[in-house]
Amino acid sequence: MKIVQLISRLDEIGGEQSHLIELVKQLHKNGHQILILTSNEPFIQQIIEIQDLGVEIEPLYFMKRKFHLWKDFRAIIEIRKRLKSFQPDLVAMHSSKAGVIGRIAAKSLGIPTVFTVHGWSFSEGVSKMKRLILEKVEKYLAKHTSKIITVSTYDYQLALQRKLVLQEKMETIHNGIPTQKTTEKISNNTPLIIMIARFATPKRQDLLIQALSNMQEIPWKLILIGDGPNREQNEKRKNDQNLQDRISFLGVRNDVERFLEQADINVLLSDYEGLPLVIIESMRACIPTIASNVGGVSELIIDQHSGLLVDNSISGIQKAITLLIENISLRKQLGDNSRATFEKHFTIDTMYAKTIQVYQEVIKNAGNENDVSQINRYKY
Repeated sequence: MKIVQLISRLDEIGGEQSHLIELVKQLHKNGHQILILTSNEPFIQQIIEIQDLGVEIEPLYFMKRKFHLWKDFRAIIEIRKRLKSFQPDLVAMHSSKAGVIGRIAAKSLGIPTVFTVHGWSFSEGVSKMKRLILEKVEKYLAKHTSKIITVSTYDYQLALQRKLVLQEKMETIHNGIPTQKTTEKISNNTPLIIMIARFATPKRQDLLIQALSNMQEIPWKLILIGDGPNREQNEKRKNDQNLQDRISFLGVRNDVERFLEQADINVLLSDYEGLPLVIIESMRACIPTIASNVGGVSELIIDQHSGLLVDNSISGIQKAITLLIENISLRKQLGDNSRATFEKHFTIDTMYAKTIQVYQEVIKNAGNENDVSQINRYKY
């Protein structure tokens, strides 16, 4: 198959970017011809590595993260030119922005499309007026989308509740990552807590720092990995609470697996979520996660079995952290259960097999459609 993968940006690592990278690696490995279209921002190291494997990546000059009517129109024209040249069997899109302009460009050429939802743009964190507009946009575009993949059942159900998409057009395929061998976990004398997340909405490193500042009588250390606009104010919060010796800010890292292997507890506090890859990474590393019970998080963590789900209250967060710090055997049990759940449901092999099946079905069905634009989709 010839497949275009379209994503808004690849200048920072996140759930959408990690998903795309692992998917493209498998597609390329299995002989499919891939073209990645993205913004013209500098690429992260992981993208340079797959480019070195022979995957074609082309920057889009007018693709920007924020919506901008004139630039988005130019981006659609730009994408159409690339699609005409590459003549793909399918265009797959990741991120809300790419999903909008990508589907418009592909539809104008009669090319079948798959839009992967890593969290609906209208679900949380936006104003009511903006949410209504985005819902209408998604409802319109869904009619012109061959298939929509949601990475969480939460987003699948949300679309049905809002009557945005016909059920037969959607499928949930959970994120997956490569399997890695684990060594036997040895608990640190001072429990090591880790949170890996961008310092921006919807992540709540501030809640974690506040909770831990109230727990200075018990031993712990915290590592925060990531960068973003809220980092400076969180570093100030650490200094204000005199936690300089207990909290480390490490910035963006390409070796997060190494830190997860060393950690005793993973924490992810958020106001809203899709299906966080960092939790799957902690499951693979055999460590328990304390996470906000939002979005698709409960599809990863069974409370008290493979981790702890919390509301975003300081008292609830403190209670969960204290429980795992003081109970090494519980940490091990939850970590072992997490690993077992990962191996059963969240490997790259499982995700890839389901995704490639969707791609094949979409291309097959496109060939059977009577729509003139589909029949003549290569007569650009």
